[in-house]
Amino acid sequence: MGAPGQAQRPVELRLRHRDGSWRCVETIRTNLLDDPDVKGLLANYRDITERKRAEERLKESEERHRAVVEQSVEGIYLFDPDDGRVLESNQAFQELLGYAADELPEMAIYDFIAHERENIDRNVRRDHAERRRDKGERKYRRKDGSLLSVEASATVVPYGDEEAVCCVVHEVTERKEAEIALRKGEARLAEAQRIAHLGSWEWSVETDEVFWSYEVFRIYGYEPGEFEPDVDKLMDLVHPDDREMVAKNIHGALYKHKPYEFDHRIVRPGGEEHGVHRQAKVYSDEEGNPSRMVGTVHDITERIEAEARLRESEERFRTAFMDAPIGVALVGLDGRRLRVNRALCEMLGYTEEELLGGDYAEVIHPDDQEISAQPSEGIRERARKLHSREALLALKGARGVEPHQRLARTGLPGRAEPPGVSAPGHNGAKGPGRVSRAPGIPRLPYRVTKPGVGAGSAGARAGRGGEEGGIGRGALRRP
Repeated sequence: MGAPGQAQRPVELRLRHRDGSWRCVETIRTNLLDDPDVKGLLANYRDITERKRAEERLKESEERHRAVVEQSVEGIYLFDPDDGRVLESNQAFQELLGYAADELPEMAIYDFIAHERENIDRNVRRDHAERRRDKGERKYRRKDGSLLSVEASATVVPYGDEEAVCCVVHEVTERKEAEIALRKGEARLAEAQRIAHLGSWEWSVETDEVFWSYEVFRIYGYEPGEFEPDVDKLMDLVHPDDREMVAKNIHGALYKHKPYEFDHRIVRPGGEEHGVHRQAKVYSDEEGNPSRMVGTVHDITERIEAEARLRESEERFRTAFMDAPIGVALVGLDGRRLRVNRALCEMLGYTEEELLGGDYAEVIHPDDQEISAQPSEGIRERARKLHSREALLALKGARGVEPHQRLARTGLPGRAEPPGVSAPGHNGAKGPGRVSRAPGIPRLPYRVTKPGVGAGSAGARAGRGGEEGGIGRGALRRP
């Protein structure tokens, strides 16, 4: 009951309200039995129902938050902004760094944040000043010393009578490694496309969005990303004489299930023409409607020019061979004639049909057979060695030499060479064993014709691919 005149400690009670509910009250009793005016106990009551309800809500909220923190897959920890000491951490953060629950409270953030202390302190000051912020990517150090990449955010929260900084970290190590690998792969692909002059593209038929790889921009004569590509821009770059053919191929691939693979010409910003080879695959939605096209574009200008040069070279060789004023024969290693010119036919009195396919020895006098066979056997032996050592590599140095010049380099004794060709050992102006160009057979450079100059629709119809054809001789002309 307490000493006379002394108040007891507050006591919390629940009292029934008239409506049947219970009220929480705090009562303080004072012993006034010795007071002649009272001679009893004085009880004071204070309604604390709302406070108790708030405390219950707070307790429930803290339990919910603690459950969320403990069960979160993200690492969460609290630290003292004054000294960096770790106050609390959840299981996910402990497992992330490899520490036990009782180890982290003995540590400071400097022990596992893998940055300079000055950098860490500067970030803590910003955390405290801004109250909440995303710190972005940071490097943390595990217990075993390995580093990991995390995305971190910080919030200043009440902690007892003080404040603490709550950090949430999400590991992104695998994502970062995947991003690095992806960037390397994209770089390798871009380099491979650049070397091959082969670009990739994609067109969403539904949204009309178009993607070009860097090499597609370069093929069309632009810097990568110089503009936003679309179908209209593509058609603007197509040679005017080929636009109808390109449009028909696109429509046929989308709505008639026709293959999309053909050649056509483009006109680059500088006015020069290039030849390209296009191919693609059409993807459809669940209802069978075309949804997107994915394909490639290949700059084949060099190939077209090389084919034109080859045709020109073959024509020059054919002219020099057939019109030579001396007899010339192309003889296989088996001794059979593969080609003869008019002068040889007239010299021996045979027709071309009679000489072709016959044995070379048939027209040689019996007494001269052995003499004639000696250089032939030497040539056959050299040919066998070349084939055994990869003839392609052995003849690599002969690139650019015309076919009739390669024939002349065999240097058959007693055999006439094509006009203008010095036989091995001849001390001409070119030196021993050198080849001079035959008169009237100059090496002519090739270039792509400018738009509208000698490249009519006939060029678009000649060649291969597409409904209307591709690139023919008319596409690339000599100056």
